[in-house]
Amino acid sequence: MAYLHSKDPLIEIAHSLDMGMLCYVHKNKGEVVILATDDEAMLDDEGLADLDLVENNPNSYIRLERPDSKAAFRFMQKFIETFENDDRKQALYDLLRGPRPFHHFSHAMKKSKKGAAWEVFRVNAIRDHVEKELEDADVTLPLKPLE
Repeated sequence: MAYLHSKDPLIEIAHSLDMGMLCYVHKNKGEVVILATDDEAMLDDEGLADLDLVENNPNSYIRLERPDSKAAFRFMQKFIETFENDDRKQALYDLLRGPRPFHHFSHAMKKSKKGAAWEVFRVNAIRDHVEKELEDADVTLPLKPLE
């Protein structure tokens, strides 16, 4: 099992989903299993043990999903609303209306002083998404940190 580095397991899950990892939570125990998706990490003993645990108990775990593109788009819109400068807001909204909005918004954030704020905002939005998924599945919160 992966070790959680955050005091909030939902933040760790959000980071993991954002990086493309697979995340599972035991429905009754609230234990988290985070699996890397690259072949090397999956082939180590810990990765194989975690994979076996989830595959051998499919009804005991819920697989958490990364927010879809519509939700991710709403995250960007909500973040833009935090800006006070109307010209800056309009410029960002224009990026969202144009071609390749995710690419252009991401590029604008990397060049902007607001880039770090966007990263925090996005991970917290994913965290809220995960929390809702768990509540909808009646998984007990708070989750247990991994050992």
